[in-house]
Amino acid sequence: MVKSYQNQLLEPEVATYPLVQDFMNRAFVTLQADDDIFHAMGVLLQNEVSGAPVVDKAGKLVGMLSEKDCLQVITQEAYHHGPAGGPVSQYMTPKPIFVRSYTGLLNVAELFVNNSYRKVPVLDEKENLVGTVRRRDVLKVIHEHEQKKNQSFNK
Repeated sequence: MVKSYQNQLLEPEVATYPLVQDFMNRAFVTLQADDDIFHAMGVLLQNEVSGAPVVDKAGKLVGMLSEKDCLQVITQEAYHHGPAGGPVSQYMTPKPIFVRSYTGLLNVAELFVNNSYRKVPVLDEKENLVGTVRRRDVLKVIHEHEQKKNQSFNK
């Protein structure tokens, strides 16, 4: 699970960073757990995304499917002589780490530093999938924050 730093005192500069809800992707691709893996690969490629949240019939998060997960399909067939294909649920990462919409930017940055994830799902208090956050999104916000800080300093 994601570490929480809600009870720590924040330095003034840290407090100026936004929350996930301020920069998360609200338009995102999802996959169904029972989708065929080759269909899912096509969805990822067509939408030019490196991975997507996997949801059940009720729309609740049950996993994440990444490009890396998809590569298991061909290696399973080639090296293990298993059948290629099957449902997304067979290849996805189940019970993925997620963040809440009220998680701070630095907490998400730390999550990405300490894990190999490129993207994490965002859930609200009712466990509804409301967005995704990519490493690139965090980097962009930090870069914009530093540019604003430097502009203020140079005035």
